[in-house]
Formats: sequence, C-alpha cells, structure tokens
Amino acid sequence: MKKCSFLIFLIIFISGCSISYNEFYKLNSDYLKQRQISTRYFETNNEKELIIASVQLLQDLGYVIEESNIKLGLITASKNREILSDAKTGALTAFAVIGALFGANVNTNFPKMKELKATLISTKSNTKKGYLIRVEFSSAVYYTHGNVVLQRDTNTEIYKEFFDKLGQSVFITPNDI
Repeated sequence: MKKCSFLIFLIIFISGCSISYNEFYKLNSDYLKQRQISTRYFETNNEKELIIASVQLLQDLGYVIEESNIKLGLITASKNREILSDAKTGALTAFAVIGALFGANVNTNFPKMKELKATLISTKSNTKKGYLIRVEFSSAVYYTHGNVVLQRDTNTEIYKEFFDKLGQSVFITPNDI
C-alpha cells in the first residue's frame, strides 16, 4: 500500500512539474512591425565599409564595442548609465528606514544602473544588389536588490536617427524594406 501511494504521489508530482512550450516559440504580434523599423537596405557592394561606418557611429553615440566580426556581419556594443550614485542610494535607504520606523510602507528596491545594448547584423540582400542592416537597441535596468529588468527599445525615432546618421557616414541613402 505504501509503494502504491508513493507511486501515485510521484506520478502527480512529476506531471505537475511539466512545462508547456506551446507559447514558447510564438512570435510577438508586433514582431514584423518592429523588424521593419529596425532594418534598412543600403545599396552598396562594400559590406566592410558599411560595418566600419556602423562601428564608428556606435562609438560616436557613446557605445563601447564588445564584439565586431566583419566576416559574420555582427557588431555588439553597450554603454552604462549610473542611475543612483552611492550618496543617493544612502539617502534613499535612510528615507526607507525612517519610513519603516513610522509605519510607512516604503519600497527600498531602487534602480541603480542602466546598461544600454546595441546589436547590429549585416546580411546580403536576396532580392536586390546591396545589404540589409538590422540594429536592435535594448536595455537592462539593475536594481538595488539585485533584480534586473530587460526590455527592447521600440522608439521609432532612435532607429530613424541611427539609420539617417549611418547613411550620412557612408553617403548612401537608407531605404525602407
């Protein structure tokens, strides 16, 4: 009887721990719209010049290049922005302690640092003579309690400005795809 009840418990426990992957590979509804915003076509046969101009532009925007591979057409870059200095963190913590002493419910989890990321990929166009450049801007916000919030930047102006500057640096007008 003990073996039977243990077996039933084990089956229920294992089936309760299963993970459903039905939604895991489903694309977001605004995926195609975001891809069109973040991709531009450049009519050129010199991919190396396009990637070098992209690296220089990211550096001009304050990014530090983490990886650059011309053969793969890949660039990754990041830049950090401090949100809270140590003095501000100490003041906010003191505020939280005083609030807790007087019975106020104060959230002491404050954003501390923001890391901005840029990923750029260059691919040869299958339909036209030239290259497609796709750039994704995202951020990671680090909080005082150790949690991190990741998000993709969907502001169309950032992408438009990036591609306009890239087009100016290589003297090519970027075209929507």
